Amino acid sequence: MSEVNDPIIQLIEEYLSGEMEDVRREELTAWLDKKEENRLFFERLIQDGTWEQRWRQWEKIDTEAAIRRFDRCTRLDHGKRAYKRWVAAVAVAALLLLAVGFSLRQLMNRTEVAPVLVENILPGSDKAILILANGEKMKLENSDSLQVDLGAGNQLVNKDNQLVYQGEETGELQYNELQIPRGGEYQVKLADGTIVRLNSGSSLRYPVAFGKEKREVVLKGEAYFQVAKGKAPFYVQIGGLTVRVYGTVFNINSHYCDRIQTALVEGKVSILLGGKEFMMNPSQLADFDVSSGTLDIRDADLTPCLAWTKGLFIFNNQTLGQIMSTLSLWYDMEVFFQNPVLEQLHFTGCVRRYEAIDNILKALSESVGVKINKQGKTLTVSY
Repeated sequence: MSEVNDPIIQLIEEYLSGEMEDVRREELTAWLDKKEENRLFFERLIQDGTWEQRWRQWEKIDTEAAIRRFDRCTRLDHGKRAYKRWVAAVAVAALLLLAVGFSLRQLMNRTEVAPVLVENILPGSDKAILILANGEKMKLENSDSLQVDLGAGNQLVNKDNQLVYQGEETGELQYNELQIPRGGEYQVKLADGTIVRLNSGSSLRYPVAFGKEKREVVLKGEAYFQVAKGKAPFYVQIGGLTVRVYGTVFNINSHYCDRIQTALVEGKVSILLGGKEFMMNPSQLADFDVSSGTLDIRDADLTPCLAWTKGLFIFNNQTLGQIMSTLSLWYDMEVFFQNPVLEQLHFTGCVRRYEAIDNILKALSESVGVKINKQGKTLTVSY
């Protein structure tokens, strides 16, 4: 077994930082020559490259500046400038929040041989089920390419993980439905040019070609819309709520228990409720409580709502219950809490959406102070 202790940890940290005096280098060489296991451990660490890269990233972080930039980002609420500037701040915050949690010192304090994961839970991918007007179901995944003649001059093309509809309405509307399973996401370009990106556990019902009077779709779950301009008004029906769109970019999410949230990035939308129309401006969030029927529209930091479209999860003081609900959809897993109190613990952080679950679970368990046991695709959270 290799001999790894605090002085050796300091030596290797100095080596990775590139600031090592000759005397210290001789000490490291002596340790490497003392045992073959020491050299093998060191070589495995260096050859892997991950920890050296993480160390160098961590070394470059100006923590105070990062926190100031992140704070400024969360206060900005004035249109597209706030939305475009948040990406840089989030990138720094991600390093700050996660790199520290996986420092070299923690790696050295482990036993020499890391445990082999029998099965990791992988992130979601591009996959969907398309239901045609005649009831036929088509599974879409792994960049499948296809072309379907829908009749009346309409056709459907699937390429590069995006459905594209082409054609114009000529008679009775024909509806398709795109269903996204847990652990999936997909994008569709509707006949009018509107682009809709659907998140895990969501579905969208829409006409193959829109009529002249109105453009209307039915959403369940979560989707990011980029609505094309057109003469006919555009409506999104979701959970008994109607959103009228005036050519715009926005995100709608009904995955929250008894809540529907609409985050407006640019343009204008309105919420139609109880015979009234409530207008929204960019950088506002509309929060509809399904059980009480109340609607709250307010200025808000939209970065957590939109992070999934940028390949991130941003949790801003969210409960562990909410976080696990979000992760369970994307990673297609089941989560159980041994004590309901654990669901109310809070976490703030940023993690990459397209990485395996283990690093995320480690960040959560170390930050919140819980144990997360993984058996297959089932997680159990305990003290």
